[in-house]
Amino acid sequence: MDSERFYRKVTTIIYALVIAATVALMLLLGLPLARLSHFGFSLGALMIGETAVYAMVMMYHSNRKRARRMIPGYLAFGTVTGLYMAAVLVVILVFSILLDVSAFTYALIHFILLAVAGAIAGCVALFTRYSEQDERGATGAVGPRYFKK
Repeated sequence: MDSERFYRKVTTIIYALVIAATVALMLLLGLPLARLSHFGFSLGALMIGETAVYAMVMMYHSNRKRARRMIPGYLAFGTVTGLYMAAVLVVILVFSILLDVSAFTYALIHFILLAVAGAIAGCVALFTRYSEQDERGATGAVGPRYFKK
């Protein structure tokens, strides 16, 4: 239990440092501070992605035995989260810096991106849950009575 609490504390400290670094980097790069709405949506989208990674790591820590069996599901969640973060960066560069779209359009783009990532993550969750139930059923069917001599 002590090691689990330690890992949770370390993970939370890392999460807080990443959030602080994200805010500092956004301010340092001066991503359209003239358009505070773009800055707010960009920062919010990045924080959503970072929070998703944090939640996934905390869920892994709390369910280690179950999580070890479901590594493909966690890898899929990590992939979806990583692709979401990359897409957010592309949206920031293209739609905020290069094209300079309106705040309403920019918010809609981020909302659509979040909805797509959420839908894909939901599909991954369904697949992971189905795989876990299928694995449980398969291991329950194979037992000592099937291998009697």
